[in-house]
Amino acid sequence: MGEIEGFPMGIHSLQVEQEIEGDDMTVLQHILACDVERTALLKEMEEIINEPEASEAPSKKGKGKGAAPKKSAKTARLAEISARLEAIQAPDQEVKAVEILTGIGFS
Repeated sequence: MGEIEGFPMGIHSLQVEQEIEGDDMTVLQHILACDVERTALLKEMEEIINEPEASEAPSKKGKGKGAAPKKSAKTARLAEISARLEAIQAPDQEVKAVEILTGIGFS
């Protein structure tokens, strides 16, 4: 039943589909994208940096204090993200990935 002549009896074999749709990402980009924490932190950092600034005009109450707390919260979050990126050695990951890819024959 389903036996292949000459195939050892104690060995199990599985077949998996290996066809994937191509995209414009490089092998290096695919490898770096596998680090979901790094990718999420970098995306959040970019979103914070590119977020439009709140109007610094005085509010209707005349105090004009609305932008300062938001700005300090953004600055604090950016500092947290930077610290975590350093902790996970994110700045070194691309160099390490390139070294590994070069070592296995990618150019």
